[in-house]
Amino acid sequence: MDINWIMGRGLSIDCNLRWEVPAELNVNTEINIEKIKTLLKEEMKSADTSIIKEFLYIIESKTKNGFRHRLITTNWDELIEKEIDKKFPIGSHKPYWLTSSFVYHLNGTINSEENCNRSPFLLESDDALQRLASLEANTVLNKIITDKLFIIVGVSFDCQTDQDFLNQLSKIEDYLHIGDSTWIILNPCSHS
Repeated sequence: MDINWIMGRGLSIDCNLRWEVPAELNVNTEINIEKIKTLLKEEMKSADTSIIKEFLYIIESKTKNGFRHRLITTNWDELIEKEIDKKFPIGSHKPYWLTSSFVYHLNGTINSEENCNRSPFLLESDDALQRLASLEANTVLNKIITDKLFIIVGVSFDCQTDQDFLNQLSKIEDYLHIGDSTWIILNPCSHS
């Protein structure tokens, strides 16, 4: 059974990544995104990722055979990937308790690689119509349709992009195994 962890800004804040989108950004979205990526990469250098290390240790040591974890985030930062790569360097075998070392980013990522399969970079103020279909987002939605266990951590659902995620779920609700699935929401508003 796959366990889907959907992690929001609360996780980054717990890593002392208290960065926010600067208010003085100009109207050109592409320039704003590049500024945000640059600033956030710099902030990530001083983040304390011990909470992510502890999380990975706990799920590694407590996961029984037959269970695997899928990591999904609404964050732009790559703090989770950073810790997975430290724990399991490229070329090493993926542990049985992870579905993949890939972390799904629903709102884009600061990773500068051009990859048409990734979700587009969305600002918190972006309209839902700016969310374009991507292989990454479609994969997550397909997993939500077929999987049965979801844990949402630190997602406030206050911003437009988080609310759009809820709207995406409502579009596929007829296909969800609501009676057979379990959704656990932890600290949704503790850092709002």
